[in-house]
Amino acid sequence: MMLKTLLCIALFCLWATPASAMPANPEGDLITSQYITARYSRYDPALGGVNCSRFINGVCISRMASGLHWAPYMETACACPPQWKFGTIVYLNGKRWECLDRGGKVKYVHGIPWIDFLTRDPQYPYRQLIEVEVIQW
Repeated sequence: MMLKTLLCIALFCLWATPASAMPANPEGDLITSQYITARYSRYDPALGGVNCSRFINGVCISRMASGLHWAPYMETACACPPQWKFGTIVYLNGKRWECLDRGGKVKYVHGIPWIDFLTRDPQYPYRQLIEVEVIQW
């Protein structure tokens, strides 16, 4: 029980630690953190249509490109350009999002990456330029 508690505490501390305080990931790759301009959009697979590739009987049963089902990651995942690894972290307005999906429009356009946030409520108008922090391993 004690080991389980210590493991949970360690995992929480790792999750809550700012990237600037973490010098490397377990594989030894350096962390890069940069503030960039990106293009904003959002999607909600529960709406169907272009938001969901497999919508059956009113339910989105598709998975994200990472292989994970979208529902548990609502409000925490985003679709990022294919040049970014799954697990890349994006901070928008202080909120942490994780790149776990891809998308047809989610790419670099004129040097600006498009990021599609998995959220029900839009924070910005569609296609607006936003400032984000991107943390990659």
